[in-house]
Formats: sequence, C-alpha cells, structure tokens
Amino acid sequence: MGGVFGLTGAVIAAFLQAFLPALLQNWGVPNDWLIILFGVGVLQVLTTAPGGIADQFPKDMKPCTG
Repeated sequence: MGGVFGLTGAVIAAFLQAFLPALLQNWGVPNDWLIILFGVGVLQVLTTAPGGIADQFPKDMKPCTG
C-alpha cells in the first residue's frame, strides 16, 4: 500500500490496520466483514493507486474544476 519507493503509505496502512478493526468492532461489524473490507481495500489500492495510498490521496483531494 505504500508504493514501490515510499515509506509514508506503509505507515498509513499500518495505522489503518491497527485501529480500523477496533473501531469497526465497536460499531458492531462482525470479524468476517472486517476481513472482506480489508481485502476490498487492498484490491482498490492495487488497481487504482499503483504509487500507493500516500501518492494517491493528495491527487484525490484536489478540487475538481470543469
């Protein structure tokens, strides 16, 4: 998730992997769904953000003009 040459995305992914499951469990999401959501997230990053989430996030946050 950090991209080929970046460490920032790996740190963000570690943070999400550590705290997101606990947050979702507090909301009552079953463990099976946590695994499915994590897999979907990994597939999304691999297909749409080859540079990693640290590279993609700033591009996604730019305002749209058109």
